[in-house]
Order: sequence, then structure tokens, then C-alpha cells
Amino acid sequence: MNYKELLNKLPSSWEQLKLKDYIKLSPVLNAADTEGELVDDDIYTIKHLSDLDMSVQIISLLTDTDIEDIEALSMLEVNQLIEKLAFIGTVPKTGKPKIAYKPFDELSYDNFITFQKLSVDFTEEGILSSAIGNLPVMLSLFAKDPNHNPEFIFNLSMPEVINGFFSVKRNTEKYLQRLERSSLLKKHLMFWKVIPLVVTQYFRNRKASKLNFHLDGTIG
Repeated sequence: MNYKELLNKLPSSWEQLKLKDYIKLSPVLNAADTEGELVDDDIYTIKHLSDLDMSVQIISLLTDTDIEDIEALSMLEVNQLIEKLAFIGTVPKTGKPKIAYKPFDELSYDNFITFQKLSVDFTEEGILSSAIGNLPVMLSLFAKDPNHNPEFIFNLSMPEVINGFFSVKRNTEKYLQRLERSSLLKKHLMFWKVIPLVVTQYFRNRKASKLNFHLDGTIG
């Protein structure tokens, strides 16, 4: 894949970045937010990558291109590819989701059990591993339209995923608060207290984080 093809394939906004792509990037983004820690993943092992190496790896993941092919480009071309990803240093725009979601008490018992199993992964220890990967199934459980299945959610833009999550959260919080004393639902109330930290941690203002992309290939 040549430079122009790579440039055309890269997203230039959060609206163009799908959840399935963000899941692929999560180990790299997690490594950037980790100070001196090592982040191990089944597919990637990231150990103290330099800013430029991390930028190249992000480009590789988003374009399904070998890192060697990107490294063969000129520095000017690589820097221009990195500059197109500047949106990662901004906050995604949020608003009302396009998908209609049902409240917690309309879940079937079977879906409740599935939700129960998946929500276990939303802890501070697993913020960017299985937790983000569980979002397609979890949001599809609450979707009113049966056509909005996990595969459909998997291909949504990141702003729509964020909007969907917070819509479900708002529709569910009051119900869970009424049942807060129930031992069966206590941990699910805690889930809704923890998961906003998961979402906001990785979609917060990157201007204050290490993921600011510059023309010289540095991040920060």
C-alpha cells in the first residue's frame, strides 16, 4: 500500500473511527496512558514504545499495513499520516444516540444473565482488555431494535457508541437505585458507577494526556 492509499484509508475524525478499530488500538492507547508499566495483550506486547514507534503502530493497525511498509516511507510522508490522526487528541462530540435503548427492567431474564457475566469485566483491573470488547454485546442487549445486534454495534462510530452507553446508563440508574439494597443487583449498581470511569478515561480530553500528535512524529 503506497502513501496515498494509506492516507485515504486513515480516519480523520472520531466519526470515522469505528468501535472495532478502537478495540484494536486499545492496547496501544493503554500503553500511552501507563507510566512506566508494561501492558501485555494476547496479540501485542507493548514495552516502552517511543512516541514515533507508537504512531507508526497505530497507523499500521488502522490500515492493516505491515509496519515495515510504513517505515519505508519518507519522514515527511509519515509525519503527514500522523497529522491526520490529530483528532485522537480531541474529545469526541456527544449527543443523543440514533439507536433507541430500553431500560433495565425490560431486559429478559436471559439477557440479564448475559449482562451479569459481562459486567464482571468492567473493573479497574480490566479497563481496556475485555471491558471495551464487551460493549457490542452489552449495548445490543438494551437495543430495542433486534437488528441492532453486536455486529451492528461493532461497526458504529465511537461517538455513537459513547452516546449509546450514556443513554443506557441514564435509563438504568434510577431503576438500580430503587433496588440498591438487593444483594442480587448491588454489584450491577457498582458497575454503573465504575463504567463511566472506563469510558471517560479513554475518551477524555487528550490535550491533557500523552496522546497529542505532532508533525514531528511525537506524541505529547
